[in-house]
Amino acid sequence: MEIGLAIFGGVAAGCTLSAEILRLSRSLRKAIKSIRYARREISKTVRALGADPKYEYSLVETFTAHVRWYFSKSSVACLRASLSVARECMNGFTNIRCIEKLDEQLRYLKRSVREGNRQALEAKLRMTVEERVEILEQRM
Repeated sequence: MEIGLAIFGGVAAGCTLSAEILRLSRSLRKAIKSIRYARREISKTVRALGADPKYEYSLVETFTAHVRWYFSKSSVACLRASLSVARECMNGFTNIRCIEKLDEQLRYLKRSVREGNRQALEAKLRMTVEERVEILEQRM
């Protein structure tokens, strides 16, 4: 009986060991393939980073040009001036639109007074028409 158990244990250990050896050999094969093709992949990466045939300049040259532009005082000054002009244009546009809206409200108030809708307008505004006209003129 002891011999049978020893044989059974040996067979079980052999099966387990062969499965582990098979798994280990597969992972070793994958590692060898990745090592074999690593040189090719690295050279492709270096070529891609070095120079692109589409572009005239390399990555390093482009980067240095961007850094020089960023730190050049004249370019930054021009950019700041352009942004300042754009900001002033936007402020001017909003001011013009506000004045147009106030003019429109004044015309509406004057037209309503001329047409005789004064009481309805004062009830809607909760103030006299003259007070509202003064407020609008002050805002302008």
